[in-house]
Amino acid sequence: MAKYMTIILIVTFVLLGVLMFLVGRYCKKKPLKIWLATTIILATLYCILISIDINRTNSLREPIFAKENGYMGSMVKYSGLFYTIGLEKNNDTIIQSQMTMFGNTVAAAISDLSNFEIELSVVESKVSNYFGNENVDRSNLGAYRLDKGNNVIIVELVDNSKLKQESFLEKAGIESNYSNYVQFEQGGPYITSNKCDAEYLQVIIGEIREIDSPNYTTRNSKGNIIINIISGLDSEDDIVFYHNSELNFELGKKITIGYNGNRNESDPPQAYADCVEIIE
Repeated sequence: MAKYMTIILIVTFVLLGVLMFLVGRYCKKKPLKIWLATTIILATLYCILISIDINRTNSLREPIFAKENGYMGSMVKYSGLFYTIGLEKNNDTIIQSQMTMFGNTVAAAISDLSNFEIELSVVESKVSNYFGNENVDRSNLGAYRLDKGNNVIIVELVDNSKLKQESFLEKAGIESNYSNYVQFEQGGPYITSNKCDAEYLQVIIGEIREIDSPNYTTRNSKGNIIINIISGLDSEDDIVFYHNSELNFELGKKITIGYNGNRNESDPPQAYADCVEIIE
């Protein structure tokens, strides 16, 4: 039905135009004429609304006249007037879209990526969402990264047993036929370095606001520090860092912290410190 939808809409617009002409020319009863004209105008506006969201669905863009309303499988669900749109997203990139009306697909599109690239993007999105979920038990989570050379997502677990791997896949919503895109590695126990000289690290300079807050604990770290960011990130004022450092922290001290870029997007954000240097 999707490939005929453009023709159906064009024919509908023509019929509505003809009906409007006939009503204006031959309908003599004013109340009936007003009612028919109003109905035709509303039907025309609805067809315009539908055609816009069909076009946006076919071009992998978010709809204008449908509101986000939960999920349908792994797709973000958008509900419109008598139609539903599902968008498969990898972060902010839409890689697949589908629009249905009364159980029939009226529009659909998929990105130009190859099948394995799409599947890898879907898995990466699920891993990212799981690591970023503030309600998840993070005691066994290490870090994750995309290995583009081997087309896998590397996930580090503190307890890297087969049982814990299967538990991670289940909780992250990764189906068994996609599990080959996840490669598990031993993660931890972690040591926080006193030198931030590794090139791959993202570096932040901040001022210590709180030390060992009871609101932020994790099994595989000695404690946490909450810093007010001076430079390195523009989107947040504070960030919580877990660490295993032997340094003595003091409130108000300025420090340099390096981390691998993975952080829990809570309020405030949380991350694991790979290195901490106190600025004298």
